[in-house]
Amino acid sequence: MSKIFEINKLLDSLDRLSRGEKVHIDNLKSNYNEKIYANETVDSFDSVLRFSTQLELIELDGSGYVHFMRDGRELLDKMTMMDNTRILDPNQKQSEFLSRIFFGIPMMIMKLAKLVDSMKIDYSKRPPTWIGKIDKNIGLDNFLIGFLEEIGTFQIDENKVECLDNFSSISAIKNRRIVSEQELEQQLEQNKEHGKLGEELTIISERNRLKKEERIDLSFDIKHLSLVDEFAGYDIMSYNNKNSKLSRHDRMIEVKATTNSKPRFFWSSNESKAAKEYGENYWIYVWTNINSELKRKLYTIQNPYKRIHVNHEWNSEVQSWKVTK
Repeated sequence: MSKIFEINKLLDSLDRLSRGEKVHIDNLKSNYNEKIYANETVDSFDSVLRFSTQLELIELDGSGYVHFMRDGRELLDKMTMMDNTRILDPNQKQSEFLSRIFFGIPMMIMKLAKLVDSMKIDYSKRPPTWIGKIDKNIGLDNFLIGFLEEIGTFQIDENKVECLDNFSSISAIKNRRIVSEQELEQQLEQNKEHGKLGEELTIISERNRLKKEERIDLSFDIKHLSLVDEFAGYDIMSYNNKNSKLSRHDRMIEVKATTNSKPRFFWSSNESKAAKEYGENYWIYVWTNINSELKRKLYTIQNPYKRIHVNHEWNSEVQSWKVTK
């Protein structure tokens, strides 16, 4: 039975019983179980209740009473209606809504962290994607696993997992990133047409450079990491020179692209941390006049953390502050 169907059934039962008031858990359980038909395999009421509470759709108080939270009401309103009757089968709007709220709840992120930590990028697939395995040490319950498959995040075959969607969220979890709204807006800007063009031009440039060094094997093993891992702190995994060893990428490239004639770019704290970690093996490639084939120019900065923050070879200014107490 669909996990979202079971959530819908719980919310529908709560709405029918509550009429704007809180409902005792015993009454809710009784009404929920009345809707179980012969030969129907369903999750236990406790599993559905617990998961719906963790999703912050409903709240259970200390006296045993259940009531709606805002997202629960909104999910209820997104149910398909037919002849003034709610259809409990999930629809696309509900799946998209649940996917959005799931990746915004810290408890859910913590549950998923062990699985994401074990996942790796499979470059043999087009486009590349995250893959992993579910084992008993990860500690994910069956309800959560089924739910993630239903909202389109994962495709699960026995214990094998393949990521189908929410790449940005998986990347953020993998890299332990709490992403601000401002960073997301900047990331979206970077992913627009000129940003993608800059990354494609960088791959072409790197392949040509490595071919000139007579390392054709390395030129065909350049990884376009940002397609699946936006918050790694760099976009491209390449090689420094002809002495580099195959499959041991030693040049991490963060690509910046601007329509301006001068090299200017936003540099996130996450990218700066990656630059500090990789030192001489970290590069920034800045494409200026990105939309002009005639005027387009590439600037490269090796070890930008040192050159920008230590030697101050480039001018930088603070665009925002994170203030805490």
